[in-house]
Amino acid sequence: MRRMNVAAIFLCVVLMLGACSRGGASQPNGNAAADEGVELTWYFPSGQWPDLHLVEAELNRIVEPLIHAKIRLKGVDWNSYEQKLNTMIAASDEFDIVWTSNWILNYRINAEKGAFLAIDDLLETVAPTLKASLPDFAWKDVKVKNKIYTVPNYQIAAHYYGFAVQKKYADKYGLDPAAIKTIEDIEPFLKLIKQNEPDKIPFGSTQFWCPPCYGISAAPSFAEENGVAHYKEDPNRVIMPVDTPEYRNYLQLARSWYLKGYIQRDIAVVKDFSRLRGQGNMVVLFDVMKPGGEAEEYWKNGGNEVIYIPMYKPRFDGVTPTTNAISRTSRHPEKAMELLELVNTDSRIFNLLSFGIEDKHYKKIGENTIRVDGQSGYAPNANWVFGNVMNGYLQEGQPADTWEQTQELNLSAEVDSLYGFHPDIEAYKTESANIHALEKEYAIGLNSGTLDPDQYYPLYLDLLRKAGIDKVREEQQRQLDIWLEAKP
Repeated sequence: MRRMNVAAIFLCVVLMLGACSRGGASQPNGNAAADEGVELTWYFPSGQWPDLHLVEAELNRIVEPLIHAKIRLKGVDWNSYEQKLNTMIAASDEFDIVWTSNWILNYRINAEKGAFLAIDDLLETVAPTLKASLPDFAWKDVKVKNKIYTVPNYQIAAHYYGFAVQKKYADKYGLDPAAIKTIEDIEPFLKLIKQNEPDKIPFGSTQFWCPPCYGISAAPSFAEENGVAHYKEDPNRVIMPVDTPEYRNYLQLARSWYLKGYIQRDIAVVKDFSRLRGQGNMVVLFDVMKPGGEAEEYWKNGGNEVIYIPMYKPRFDGVTPTTNAISRTSRHPEKAMELLELVNTDSRIFNLLSFGIEDKHYKKIGENTIRVDGQSGYAPNANWVFGNVMNGYLQEGQPADTWEQTQELNLSAEVDSLYGFHPDIEAYKTESANIHALEKEYAIGLNSGTLDPDQYYPLYLDLLRKAGIDKVREEQQRQLDIWLEAKP
């Protein structure tokens, strides 16, 4: 395991800084007169919450005296977020902060094309507390050509997927989690739900294509648009997961579940999945696992207790699944950095963005534990969108040591043998864009079982080849060979 040599230092630093920042008083910065009229816009993906304006008003009540700037929160629904922000970036629209990741609105690609501002100097001069609050590997992980272009929202960095099953149905039908070793093993349970619970959706996820479940790994991760995939037992040979027997078999399984009625008929076109999930009718979901995640899932799916059934061991995927960058078009980058420091170091501000207003959107039931009102006007259940989750409240049912478990898992998870390799996409950026467009058009329909793979998969693969998928694989292999040769 790599990174174990930093474990002791990291745990001490994070725990000390987290304790110091939790609820600590923030100091005003800047000059009120000079900053008069400053307004910061922050774009992030979100469900459409009617009380967002109330959260924004409360945020400004706290933040404006500290940094002398007003904040405009711009939540955009998940399905249109990437397209909207790509359009804004292409048009050089003015905005200040933008949520970006390795799976939506790709961070590295946008940093390389100049969409984001390099923030190395700002971290040193404007946000030293923020810089010191995260482990060195987090900042290293977000570097692009040796520059930092985003602030990672520190959370679980060791990912593993599996089934989240409503406990009452697992108990009712005698589901044995230990017996579920593969994706296919859950099918008899789905059949029971379909036969006996007509008002429920047996399987609720939009897709469950899980390369690690089939022995396929990737560096830095599968979420990366330009991630480099390989079989775990053959790490030095680049493959395209979409062109493997494992993927073809998965498509047949997904189609079978869809035709049997285990999967909701219109799942591929659902606009607001979080609200659909919140109705509590989905018995089984395929989702990311993490310490304390069962309690979060309780609130996400309408107040139903769940059990976790992981499908593989945790693997270190890094910190780029959720970050916030400063746009190159920002007229107030220093103020934007001041805001990001506050969000990541002042627990009041982080908790307000994450959970809303106390006694309106949630109630405190312990010193650092809350009960979320999932039916209120603000319940995003996405604290990881805003900042360092370890500065936040625990939700009802989460163990008191959830954040300590998270830190330990980040340090002990398996690290891919190719971790640290980031291909330069310049040589295939046109092909990458064309492939991404095809994925948008075909992947969710195929992966959800909605489209017949016998008819549409050959067409999809043919279009991918014409778009240059083989060129991408060959170029990634060429770069990987050079990287491996130079590796100590």
